[in-house]
Amino acid sequence: MKAFLKFLFLFFVLVLAVRGASTLASPDENRYYYPEGSNYLDPDNFTSGGTGYYRFCSIGMFRVKPATTYCFCSLQPDLFQIGWYDFEFFDAAGRSVPEITTYEYRYQEGNIIAMVFETPASARFMIIEVETCPVGDGEVEEFAVDKYFALSEGEEAPEGDARYQGPGSFYPLTDVEEMRYYASYNDVIKVEDLLACLRAVDDVDGDITARIEISEDAYTENAAVVGVYPVRFSVSDKSGNTASLAVYISVCDWDAPAIFGPEAIDAEPDEFFSEDYLLGMLTARDDYDGDLSSAITVVRNDYAGNHDREGIYRVEFAVSDGSGNLATHIININVKDRTPPVITGPSEYRKPNNVVIPLNQILSEYRAADNVDGDITDWIEIVENNYSRNPNRVGSHAITLSASDSAGNETTFTLYVIVEDVTAPIFLIDVEKIAVTVTADGVILRDLIAQTANSDAGIIEVISDGYTGNEKTPGTYGALLKVGGKYYKLEVTVNGAEEPPRPKKKNFFKKIGDFFKKLWKGLRGLFKK
Repeated sequence: MKAFLKFLFLFFVLVLAVRGASTLASPDENRYYYPEGSNYLDPDNFTSGGTGYYRFCSIGMFRVKPATTYCFCSLQPDLFQIGWYDFEFFDAAGRSVPEITTYEYRYQEGNIIAMVFETPASARFMIIEVETCPVGDGEVEEFAVDKYFALSEGEEAPEGDARYQGPGSFYPLTDVEEMRYYASYNDVIKVEDLLACLRAVDDVDGDITARIEISEDAYTENAAVVGVYPVRFSVSDKSGNTASLAVYISVCDWDAPAIFGPEAIDAEPDEFFSEDYLLGMLTARDDYDGDLSSAITVVRNDYAGNHDREGIYRVEFAVSDGSGNLATHIININVKDRTPPVITGPSEYRKPNNVVIPLNQILSEYRAADNVDGDITDWIEIVENNYSRNPNRVGSHAITLSASDSAGNETTFTLYVIVEDVTAPIFLIDVEKIAVTVTADGVILRDLIAQTANSDAGIIEVISDGYTGNEKTPGTYGALLKVGGKYYKLEVTVNGAEEPPRPKKKNFFKKIGDFFKKLWKGLRGLFKK
C-alpha cells in the first residue's frame, strides 16, 4: 500500500505547502520554492556572458508548476530579443521529462520576443539556456537576467515590477510524511492555526486546501506540558487519493529560572562565609519546575581563599531547570575591616580622698583589643583628663580614652574616677565654751556625759577616749564622741590639787551640769538630725 501511495504522490503529485518555512522546514536552496513575485528567474541561479549576444544559463533546476501555462519573454524587446533557447523539464525525482512541449511564439521585427508554453504534467523543475539577439547598437553596463527577461505564469508578460522577488513563503512538501514544530509551554498555539498555515494542491483538482482535515491531535490537551505530541493532517482529492502529514509539536520550556538574593555583601577579615551560608541567602524559581532553591550550586568562588584579605571577591552560582535552561547569579563580597577596637575596663574607678593614686596606675587596668590587629593596648591615647588636676578633690572626674586600629577604625571610652570622702566629720567645740576644768578628783567620762547630756541627744558613742585613765593626772585630754552619725570633740583639762573658786550656791557638778545643759540646748537641733 505504501508503494502504491508513493506512486500516487508521484503521479498525481499531491503537494502540501507549509507557510513560515523558517519555523517548520527551510531548505537552503531557493529552487525548492515558488517565487514570491511573478518572475521565476532568480539572477543568482544564472550565469551570463558575452558581448552583444548575451547567453545565460540556469545553474540549477528551479521549481515550476506542472501542466501550467507560462510565458517566457523579453522585458525590453527594443534591446534584447530571443535568438536561441533550450528548455528542459524534470520530475519530482529530478529525472528528465521526455514529453514534447508546444511553444507559441510572438515576434517583433522578425525576432522572437515571447514564448507561451504549457509545462508537462509530470514536470516539477526546469532549466533554461538562452542566447539573446541584440537590437541596434545598444550596450548595457551590467546584464541581469530578471531585468531584461521574465518567466511568469499565464500567456502575457508580467505587468509592473517584474524583477525577481525572492522565494515564496510556501515550501512545497513532496513525499514528506512528518515534520516537527516547536512551541513554548507558556505560549499555547491552536491546532487550527497550524491548519491555516497549510495548503494542499492537486495536479488535477488544483487547490484542495479546504479539504484538509485534522485526523489526530495529541497536542491540545498537553499544550502546557513539556513533551512531543503528534498532530496529523490528511487530505484527499476527488479521486480518493489521500496524503497525510504528521506535525510533531515539541512543547518546550525555553525560559531560564531566576535566582534571587543579594548581589553584594560586606564581610570582615576575621569572619568567614561558608558556601552553605551563602547558598542560604539565595532562592531560585522556575516558571515550569517551581522552586529550585535546593538545586543551586557554586560554580566559582574567589572569596574562600581570600576571606582574610581586604578586597572584593566574586562568588558565582548557577541553577538549571529540567529543560536545561541555565541561570546564574553573582555575589560580590567586599572584605574590609570596619569594626573598631574595644577598650575594656571598669567604667568607674573609686579612690579615697586621702590617698594619692597616679594616673598610670589607674590606666593599667584598661585594655584595647581589635578583631584584626589583636591586642593594641599600647595604642591607647588620652583624649580628656579631668582627674590629674584634682586627684584628691571629692567628686567624679572624667577620663576619656581612644584607640584606633590599623584600618583607621576608632573607638572611645570614658571612665570616671570617683574620689570619695573618707574623713569623718568632727564636732569642734569652742574652747572658751567647752573647755572643762576639773580637779584631780577622778571624775570619769561617763559621769560627765550622764550629768550633762540632754535627754534628746540620743545614743552617745565614745569613739576615742584620751581622758579615761588620766582623771587624776593634770593635763588636757580629748575624747571623740559620736551622736546621731556626727562626731564631736570634747577637751577636758585636769588641774592639780588647787581648786578653782566656787560660787557660793553652786557645787562642782552643778557648774558642769549648767554648762553642758546650755551647750546641749544650743545644739539640740543638730542632735535631732
